[in-house]
Amino acid sequence: MAEAILYIRHLGLWLLLATTLGCSSVQASAVDQCSDEPPSGVFGTVEFRGSLKALPNWQQIVAVAPEQFIQFSTSGDDQQIKAAKDWQRLAITLINTPVKQQLIGVNSFFNRWPYRLDQEVWQRKDYWATPMEFMRRSGDCEDYAISKYFALRYLGLSADQLRIVILRDTIRSITHAVLAVYVDDDILILDNLSNPVFSHRRYQHYLPQYSVNEQHRWMHIKPCRRRAYQETSTGD
Repeated sequence: MAEAILYIRHLGLWLLLATTLGCSSVQASAVDQCSDEPPSGVFGTVEFRGSLKALPNWQQIVAVAPEQFIQFSTSGDDQQIKAAKDWQRLAITLINTPVKQQLIGVNSFFNRWPYRLDQEVWQRKDYWATPMEFMRRSGDCEDYAISKYFALRYLGLSADQLRIVILRDTIRSITHAVLAVYVDDDILILDNLSNPVFSHRRYQHYLPQYSVNEQHRWMHIKPCRRRAYQETSTGD
């Protein structure tokens, strides 16, 4: 019951956050709400699961992205993407490797694309690109995360292991997005700002607002009392 009351209390906040879907070079809105529940979510937050109904743009991507990635990964035609053959060779080498090695390979591969704002590419303030659109024209932070998400799904990771996380970078005071991957007892972060893959415990300046996979979305609230997290890392 207490959890349900807390969820209702913060529902209005989540609806507000959901209108900020992607990266932003402007100052992010402050999130002053906190929860007395013990933190168990990514970046040490309290999380509440909900449906994807409030995110139609993401639902549209989920409907087309898996088939796009199969096409990109197996077609003899490069589909106007010069890096298609590079990805196909990389996918072959990664398919049977340990998960952490897959994460490093996928993160480094897609970070090769130049960062481009939605306004520049799509003449819109915010646009979530499909993997094919990103690989043809590049994009901003959530577009990297989307392509990495479906690359790892293609390599065999389950949807339960993956989440795209929309967050506030409290150092730069901007909205950002990363891919979180649940591996063993840790959550590893694939970030377009870094090729190495680190534990979520390393990023104490990242404050999640909401996260999604193909099945659910989660609202994230910071705990009123932050716990100390031991910094761990993996990668180069």
